[in-house]
Amino acid sequence: MATSVSFLTKIEMSEVNPDEVTKNVQEAIARLVEARKELGLSQYRVAQLTGLSRESIRLIESGRRFPSLRNFLLLCTALELDPAKALESRHK
Repeated sequence: MATSVSFLTKIEMSEVNPDEVTKNVQEAIARLVEARKELGLSQYRVAQLTGLSRESIRLIESGRRFPSLRNFLLLCTALELDPAKALESRHK
């Protein structure tokens, strides 16, 4: 039985190419947007919960800015999303 190597394990093993990182971050951002909408929260409310500006939330959600690790964790906490699950690749 073949085992799947998680994205986080690949990072630890330094076996990740930049395109894969970009794709996984984009997928994680999509999960953040989905979670925000499922919770019925506005970008403004997420900004209040995280201490980030609404403009930062807008730029992250539009893919024009990647969140720092700190901001990613703040967003996951505010959106009740497990960070590890947010980073799981949908394309295994």
